[in-house]
Amino acid sequence: DVSPDVQAINSSDVIVTTPEKWDGISRSWQTRGYVQKVALIILDEVHLLGEDRGPVLEVIVSRTNFISAHTEKTLRIVALSTALANARDLANWLGIKHVRQPSTTETVIFLHAILPCHSLLKSSRSRPGLCLSGEKPTPGMAMGLYNFRPSVRPVPLEVHINGFPGKHYCPRMATMNKPVFQAIQQHSPSQPALVFVSSRRQTRLTALDLIAYLAAENNPKQWMHLSEENMDQIIGSIKDTNLRLTLAFGIGLHHAGLQERDRKTVEELFLNQKIQVLIATATLAWGVNLPAHLVVVKGTEYYDGKTKRYNDMPITDVLQMMGRAGRPQFDHQGVAVILVHDIKKNFYRKFLYEPFPVESNLLAVLPDHLSAEIVAGTIKTKQEALDYLTWTYFFRRLLKNPSYYGLESKDPADVNTFLSQLVDKSLLTLYYAGCISLDEGMLDVCAESGWLAVSIRLVNLMQMVMQGRWLSDSPLTTLPHIEPYVTPALHSKQSLRSLPSAVHLAQQPYGKVMHHFLPELDEGQIDQVYKVLKSLPILRVNLRAWGSWQDQSDGQPLTKNRMDVCACAEYTVSVALERLNRPTERRAYAPRFHKPKSEGWILILGDVERAELLALRRVAFAQRKTNVQLIFQTPEKLGKVLKAIAASTASRSAPPTPRSGWRNITSPFILNKFDNIEDVLKIKSSLYDKLQSGALVSDDGKSRYLVDFEKKEKDVHEHSDDIGPPPPPEVVNPPIEERPQKQDSDGESDDDSDWVEYEDCLGRSRRCLKSDLPAMRERDETLAKAVLKELPRKVEADHPPKDEIQELRELVSNDMHLEELRKKWEQKEMELLSKEDVHYEDILFDVILRKKIKNGLVQ
Repeated sequence: DVSPDVQAINSSDVIVTTPEKWDGISRSWQTRGYVQKVALIILDEVHLLGEDRGPVLEVIVSRTNFISAHTEKTLRIVALSTALANARDLANWLGIKHVRQPSTTETVIFLHAILPCHSLLKSSRSRPGLCLSGEKPTPGMAMGLYNFRPSVRPVPLEVHINGFPGKHYCPRMATMNKPVFQAIQQHSPSQPALVFVSSRRQTRLTALDLIAYLAAENNPKQWMHLSEENMDQIIGSIKDTNLRLTLAFGIGLHHAGLQERDRKTVEELFLNQKIQVLIATATLAWGVNLPAHLVVVKGTEYYDGKTKRYNDMPITDVLQMMGRAGRPQFDHQGVAVILVHDIKKNFYRKFLYEPFPVESNLLAVLPDHLSAEIVAGTIKTKQEALDYLTWTYFFRRLLKNPSYYGLESKDPADVNTFLSQLVDKSLLTLYYAGCISLDEGMLDVCAESGWLAVSIRLVNLMQMVMQGRWLSDSPLTTLPHIEPYVTPALHSKQSLRSLPSAVHLAQQPYGKVMHHFLPELDEGQIDQVYKVLKSLPILRVNLRAWGSWQDQSDGQPLTKNRMDVCACAEYTVSVALERLNRPTERRAYAPRFHKPKSEGWILILGDVERAELLALRRVAFAQRKTNVQLIFQTPEKLGKVLKAIAASTASRSAPPTPRSGWRNITSPFILNKFDNIEDVLKIKSSLYDKLQSGALVSDDGKSRYLVDFEKKEKDVHEHSDDIGPPPPPEVVNPPIEERPQKQDSDGESDDDSDWVEYEDCLGRSRRCLKSDLPAMRERDETLAKAVLKELPRKVEADHPPKDEIQELRELVSNDMHLEELRKKWEQKEMELLSKEDVHYEDILFDVILRKKIKNGLVQ
């Protein structure tokens, strides 16, 4: 009962402890190194699994196996038991792989170790059933489960079972006193005898009746083997009056009510054979080793104060009492006399002569042990509680004896349902007792696991629960007095087709809003609807993103659908939330919810294509503005990845929402990653395959690319056909000067008379072939028209419209910004012209082999 010194335990080689103490210590095995260092555990009296202390033993062994499995350290267990009928189940629980089915004539004594039996015990050849050290087990022997015949016992035992009639307990006990006296006189007239009774009162009553029977004998003090003078001195030091009387006749009393000195005196007198008879309660069989030649068990019932009735003693207690018969040093044979109620005689005859089954008693105290594992951190979820049960002896016996535990069938579905209900019941017991709290953290679990679709469904479920309506219902049913049968008529009106449109309508004066709800609602109902619409939040969301190596000021706003980022890098997305309308109250509008709910939002960042949740944050508005940062990691693979940010209210369907009012803002952006050569080669190969096959032909029949590769036109959008649709072009690419023709095979170039110079739409001097001049003029006109559409123009009524090319030249000469832009275009053009032409067949041979590219296809 005293907590030992940790330093003393760490320096010890052997720890002797009670099951309850080791149970408390091993619960925190993660933080106690000496628990993990234990290599051998010896358990005595394992057959007590079915008794009150059995669950503690069961939990210790289950936790030991659990620790061994998680630390991957081999642990040796030696378990000692009396005869068992279901020793195979116990062996399976302890991890014994090879057992031998015992015959019907054998008594089973259970002993287990992970190591083979021939290395476990060293014994003499005179004891049958044991494996001798150094010998290999024969096919008929067990590899860890040892079976012994009844004769294999230190002292052979002779058992007598006598039945006594009588419905009431006390009269039946009184009729057993004379048979007790006769059994002592017959089987142990001069040798020590132990009489076990059920209570302190019965020790006194039995002793007084035995004294009365001794008085009728010739020598009333025949059971006292000490001189009267010495006995009188000992009796003078005894405090208990009943013990004083009985010691004078050689009869001792032993129970918990005696003082420590009196109890020690009685034990010493009986051990030294100064008194012949000792009458004791059942606790003596477990606590003190005082063997005797004869053991008498007077009655197998005891009074249980909890149930307020007489219950049968556990069969293990009776066996333990019988085990005190026979002294290895003095006796060649022991005798046990069992006095029972006559209607239970056959029961004890069966289980005292034959092995008895041991069932688990864990169910009665399962909540207590689950609570201990929850505190230790072993169990955090319901699934972990179910996994915990699979380590127990109860789980093994549940499948072998389902009716004993209330299981209807062994069908896997029924077993799963039974265990789930058992765990639910135990957790609710702990919850109502205030020992644990149940966290409704389904969304947190999904966020931790990265489940995007499930997280969105859970947000929808939260909104359905708080609003008291289904997701399939019209969002307008969120408003008061709007029932499902009214929504079709309201949806027919342009301004009431969705909840966001209704909120937008409510920004107008009440007089203009009222007629939109008539005649479906009356004026009083419309007034309440108007107040609710005015209170619903209108949210503005601004996004910025930057890499981990950049400052926040360098972040680029996500106003477009496309964003270039680096692969395998950490990025931060800043979400700025602003409520545009002033809130009338901080409570969310949820009239059907059972308690007030604060207004809040849930931000979700996910990878749509991989259905992966990247980040999730809950946001509560303390002010009208707030800023939240979401951190995510870009993938390693090249290509386009669609990311989506969704801001959703946690309590109701809020205004700007893309679908049924359940998600407010969705802003996708695309991540471009160019770090992997394989994907780049794949794009190039696919492009050139299309060029060769003639697939890239415009509507007018002209090829958009030059298939002969002598001259090439570049289009920044065509090369990405295989990885997604290109974004719509906003500005037409500037014209690129034609490169000079390559030399012919004979080394001669084209004649200079075939080349001409012309001025393009931007006023630049250009050079091209005469045959290409019309095409170049046409391109300039197209470019001029496209650029002028994007520039502000003034049209004078007195002057006719100018030529587009001439007008563009004037704008360029007058606008320094465009002049700088033109210079950049020219510089970029020169860089492109300086690059060598690349053909897919010209790719280095080692790259082709490494990427397995053949004929333009990636295998």
